[in-house]
Amino acid sequence: MKKVLLTILLLGFGIWGCSENSNIVTPENNETEQSFLKVVNNNYSRLMKINTAETITGEDGGKVLIDFESPDGLFSAKGKIKFKKNSFVGPADISVALSFDSEGEVIAALDFGPSSIELLKPALLTIKFKGIEFSENETDDDYDFFYIDISGKLAPVEYKKIVINKKKNWVKIVKAELEHFSRYGFTK
Repeated sequence: MKKVLLTILLLGFGIWGCSENSNIVTPENNETEQSFLKVVNNNYSRLMKINTAETITGEDGGKVLIDFESPDGLFSAKGKIKFKKNSFVGPADISVALSFDSEGEVIAALDFGPSSIELLKPALLTIKFKGIEFSENETDDDYDFFYIDISGKLAPVEYKKIVINKKKNWVKIVKAELEHFSRYGFTK
């Protein structure tokens, strides 16, 4: 009787495991594909300043001001990245650059460098992107701020708050904690 029951059980698991909607080996991934928030009109984006750099001494801390704006004023990314005292060792040329998607269009994301720097304390980023393309059928909860690795995978970032104003086409992150330097940005 035990052999018959075991055979039925194994046969049942085999049939269930081969069905289209199951995956015995790995958990089902219910996440929807994320896409980056884009600038409403990218025609002017190549004409503006796209990066900035500042030398910061890790022991003293400091901040790098971010001020990118299109010539017509329709797009801007303004804010700062702040380093607490003893955030890293020695001086470093901290760079901040606008990010581009695979089609070469500006997205609501920033690339930070140098990637080799070891942050002992998180850097705090506050940035407002103006001129963002929003979808009417999405709610504010559909937007978030992530670390984006080189393969495009997303990892959550701790932050104080996100503020979204769809009527005026802007989004802002307040005190996002950057644990290391790479690409960070808004997704939907």
